[in-house]
Amino acid sequence: MDDEGSAFRLHVVMIGGQYAGQRIECHDIEFHIAADESGLVSACRNQSRPAFKARHIDGWIALPLQAPEAENATTTDRLYLAELGQNRADSFYELHDYALIVASDGRSALREAKSGHSGWHVDNLIDLSREAELLGHRLDARSARNGARLVSKYIRL
Repeated sequence: MDDEGSAFRLHVVMIGGQYAGQRIECHDIEFHIAADESGLVSACRNQSRPAFKARHIDGWIALPLQAPEAENATTTDRLYLAELGQNRADSFYELHDYALIVASDGRSALREAKSGHSGWHVDNLIDLSREAELLGHRLDARSARNGARLVSKYIRL
């Protein structure tokens, strides 16, 4: 067993690769439920993206899922992933970073992302609670953010 343990987690995975005719690598995010790195890599390999060449994992965020006995718990908090961008005078490339935000709705999450990251703009806001629900699971927003594991690891798919 690896250091993630055997509990299933929601994985927010940064996938890199290229489409035909591109000159530089592009990235996207996939969402997978897995208990460990081996299960995550298998899930990523099973995700069909035939036009995306040289596909690889650059890293992931592993988020603990809500315990099954807590499924009836009610909270208005949701967990969001804010994709942040920043333009600098000394670079032609937009810098990117990501932030986990706990908020009651998208507007509140957007406000929090903007106020908490001076000099950055928000490129995208993803409702991770919704993504977990679409995969048949639930997140407790605060405990998921507090228990998040960030992994930077290149894995060729």
